[in-house]
Amino acid sequence: YMRMPADKEARARQESRWKANLEAAYIVDKAHLKFMEGTLDDQEFKRVAGEVNAICPGYAPWQFLVDSR
Repeated sequence: YMRMPADKEARARQESRWKANLEAAYIVDKAHLKFMEGTLDDQEFKRVAGEVNAICPGYAPWQFLVDSR
């Protein structure tokens, strides 16, 4: 995670992963709010779930919410 990439292509892949994680974090914040409200089965949560799964399905905070259901 913190190693310097070997070349430009590796750096681009690393930056892409970081960008996906950041985008997922913003979206998971919305899902986390639904989790705290107890509204995990509404349409908004399902929409957010689809977004997270498309961008970064292995994102750890997302997995926490999914596993906590």
